[in-house]
Amino acid sequence: MATSVFDILSPSIDRMCEIYALKLGEITRDTSFVVYLTDFGVPITTFYYVWCIKGSDGIVLVDTGFTSKIPQSQAVRNLTSPVDQLAKIGVDANEISTVIISHLHWDHAGGSSFFPKATFYIQKREFEFFTENPLSKYKPFTKVTYQEGLEQLVKLREAGRVKLVDGAAYIAPGISVMLAPGHTPGLMVTLVNTARGIAAISSDCGHLFRNFEEEIPSSIITDMIAWLESYQRIKGVVSAPDLIFPGHDALMITRYPHVAEGISKLV
Repeated sequence: MATSVFDILSPSIDRMCEIYALKLGEITRDTSFVVYLTDFGVPITTFYYVWCIKGSDGIVLVDTGFTSKIPQSQAVRNLTSPVDQLAKIGVDANEISTVIISHLHWDHAGGSSFFPKATFYIQKREFEFFTENPLSKYKPFTKVTYQEGLEQLVKLREAGRVKLVDGAAYIAPGISVMLAPGHTPGLMVTLVNTARGIAAISSDCGHLFRNFEEEIPSSIITDMIAWLESYQRIKGVVSAPDLIFPGHDALMITRYPHVAEGISKLV
């Protein structure tokens, strides 16, 4: 396994990929929830996503989404399945073989059952904390995770369908990952070679574009210093600041080219 992000990035022109944002639902909450200690009392609507990477060697999905059985999903409006969203762009969820899970919060890791043939890539630090560390059973963590989903991933690991990543790693041609803790102990950012250069699907390293522009995280943060360090590393890898894509910003649908209902092409 490579340890340097730059060692595992493939810039060759035949390894260019496209990134699609697939909206799964939406929620309105206080802005201070997604921008740390900022704009109290100001409502903001954010979206839930998975990301589909179309590469020369096939499809890689980032995150699994979640099912309507998860208690937290009851607050989500206009909920749809990643299976249905993928079908709109000609992708059969049953045939997806590679899924990168950015982190183990319910809305990013609660839908492994949607992908029966997939191998799931998760940071070792993230997996071990949420499945083995007693501290993960305290409310600050259980409020943002889904226990049955975590148990399912443990079973998939025993079956050989979860691969633990330790730091930076190559996943597929033009696609690699890097460790970016702060939001969670082992959040993982996906780096993608695109027509515009190296892009980062940052997931909840930043909920909004604004988090990166103003260099301030969301209120759900386990380590502020680690977050600031992660952000600096991401900035040092991407080809342009606007190629850092956040986890929940509605602008990923409204600002980018429309592909189908609730789906946009980011790059």
